[in-house]
Amino acid sequence: MYLYLIFIGLLIVISYYDIKTNKIPNFLLIILSVIAVCSFILNGKVSVYSAVFGALFMFIFLYVIRILSAKGIGGGDIKLMTVCGFMLGLGDALYALLIGSIIAGIYVIVVVRSRTKDLKAKIAFGPFLSIGVTAVIVFGIFKRFF
Repeated sequence: MYLYLIFIGLLIVISYYDIKTNKIPNFLLIILSVIAVCSFILNGKVSVYSAVFGALFMFIFLYVIRILSAKGIGGGDIKLMTVCGFMLGLGDALYALLIGSIIAGIYVIVVVRSRTKDLKAKIAFGPFLSIGVTAVIVFGIFKRFF
């Protein structure tokens, strides 16, 4: 439980950095990775297969999107979701990606319609991914208690 809170706290820090600099620092991703591995070892909530496939799928899927969209998604976002794929497992990581993408899509529509940014503007995707991951973690915790 405490590792989840630390994980979410670190996602907040990562989101802040991504908003300010459009980059996710590797040292934060390394710390996040250590927390994910500790959670895997101590909690045992996610199977080995789900953790490995979650990480691999997130990496490959998002890297293909990066190639096809001419760097439409940053390397930090790919690494972030790779770590989160390991932490959550394949199923929950897909939900987190879906939730983050939907929220990001809504944000882009609102921002473009208000004409504060155009479609070519860089938008930090890390905070939206962090919201999706946090939602999945919080929902999973509540699901256990109710």
